[in-house]
Amino acid sequence: MIPFKSLLLLTALVLACLPTALVAEPPIRIVSQNMNRLFDAKDDGNQEKVVSPAIYRKRLNALTEAIADKFEFAHVIAMQEIESLDVLNDIVQLLRTRHRVEYRALLIEGNDQSGIDTGFLIHNSLNIKSVSALFSDSRLDSGAPLFSRPPLLAEVCRQECLTLINVHLRSMRGLGSSKKGKKVAQKRRHQAETIARWLNRRQNTRPDEKIMVVGDFNALSPSDEHVDVIGTILGAPDRIRPKWASKDLIQRDLDDITARIPVDQRVSFVFRKRRQQLDYMLLTSSPP
Repeated sequence: MIPFKSLLLLTALVLACLPTALVAEPPIRIVSQNMNRLFDAKDDGNQEKVVSPAIYRKRLNALTEAIADKFEFAHVIAMQEIESLDVLNDIVQLLRTRHRVEYRALLIEGNDQSGIDTGFLIHNSLNIKSVSALFSDSRLDSGAPLFSRPPLLAEVCRQECLTLINVHLRSMRGLGSSKKGKKVAQKRRHQAETIARWLNRRQNTRPDEKIMVVGDFNALSPSDEHVDVIGTILGAPDRIRPKWASKDLIQRDLDDITARIPVDQRVSFVFRKRRQQLDYMLLTSSPP
């Protein structure tokens, strides 16, 4: 069984790309990982997937060892496709008993009908200032939630504070459909523009705040032919290639630190034998 959706290579290399000006010494290490629908063995009555106890233990064991070996007990681990806070707390307990390392679990239930959410593991050396789910009440014109998995915001502090936003955006599935392709594209565009507008307001009202947007954006760079999700959130949308182009909604553009990784190593997912980057770490820039 493959325990993770995205390859570990991207997240491991990104750690070395964090600018030291953002964090106090020693640097805060941050990892993002899509967990490929990590469900537990309990039936919560929500029509969620229920796996066998053996499979659940196997996946928890694999993740715990990855946190120790590959992630090197990173200070922040942003996860996507986690079933519940109970699952994160099971990971916390396993890390405590096996490695004597203490983390705290953060997760707020979202709107995904299959039961997956975004969450954080925060090392005890960091203080948690606040936790909130962004845009959880935002709706499309149809009345459906704009975000099935609302971005999870956590403000963490040591000597300085860093605001982390863990995202898992609408996938590209269905974009090529003649029936629902436009609907999928418009939702992806609306999600990206909503985040971009929020980032722009936040930078205007809190110009010194350090923000990282991290996670599974389900987006390509350069843009696909439908919507430029990454460019819109960065503040530099492609206005030519996408069929539904976005306006530039951010005054102070963000920095894509994953772009510093060599192109041939910039991989977080393999789809039908095609190597793709769908996961990113974006940083706000310093005020002028």
